[in-house]
Amino acid sequence: VYNTLMSVCAYTGNSDSAGQRFEQMIRSAISPALTTFNTVLAAYGKDEGISTLPYDFAERWIARMWKAGSPPNQWPSIGSLGAYAQPRHSLQADRIFEMMKSDDIQPNLPALNTRLSVYSKTNNPEAARELFRQQCLDYPDIEPSVVTYSILTESCSRVGDVDGVLSWMSELKSKKLEPNNNIHNCV
Repeated sequence: VYNTLMSVCAYTGNSDSAGQRFEQMIRSAISPALTTFNTVLAAYGKDEGISTLPYDFAERWIARMWKAGSPPNQWPSIGSLGAYAQPRHSLQADRIFEMMKSDDIQPNLPALNTRLSVYSKTNNPEAARELFRQQCLDYPDIEPSVVTYSILTESCSRVGDVDGVLSWMSELKSKKLEPNNNIHNCV
């Protein structure tokens, strides 16, 4: 029940309510799962009423995750990165990503896409392109998906970079992937 309530809070960006539900869950002696933490962190990421998060916000949540028994070999930072998913938090998102890397936790595609999405929202398609190229070099075993290319085409579309959109669509097709509706809407 608590995870469902927190999901509703995350969907609406109501971080205070999500945090309260989390604390109720703890007081009720219900152990949170990794998805619980990610859901609460996502609520903070979507909350437009928060102009800035404390510098160590995500680290404190990650410490709580590990204390609660979430295995450190998983990638809990999807939610942590999500908490910083607004352009105003891009430096903190990078810091969380590097922190997880330094703990030898290998990212998965959703984590890489989340980080890329932060860059996309800064209206700087060149930064998103550079990050994407670096991720491809650093993690050659993780294949970009349609979602990855959707994020990249949107980053170009936001600033009216038609050539960039077409370039990403060309790369998408060269990978034998089919564009989704979001990509079509960027054209």
